Amino acid sequence: MNTLYCVRIDPDTKLVNVQCIGMFCVDNKLDTTYKSCNDLPEWVQDKIAVLMIAEEGGIVEGVGYRSNHSYYITDVMESHNI
Repeated sequence: MNTLYCVRIDPDTKLVNVQCIGMFCVDNKLDTTYKSCNDLPEWVQDKIAVLMIAEEGGIVEGVGYRSNHSYYITDVMESHNI
């Protein structure tokens, strides 16, 4: 099971907005805003770095995809009881 996070970076202010998408957002690990990418957790920074060099719109398995100034990153949930 995966949780998807939409991470939007404002190109002017560099303010980062994070939105959790999916069933497991109750267990959301991230805040909704950060002052810059440097304030994000390292695992999010790493995934964004991979997506920055990937082709726009292309899916990177286990990482996510990017569209314009938005990065859709996955967080693999190890176990959930449904």
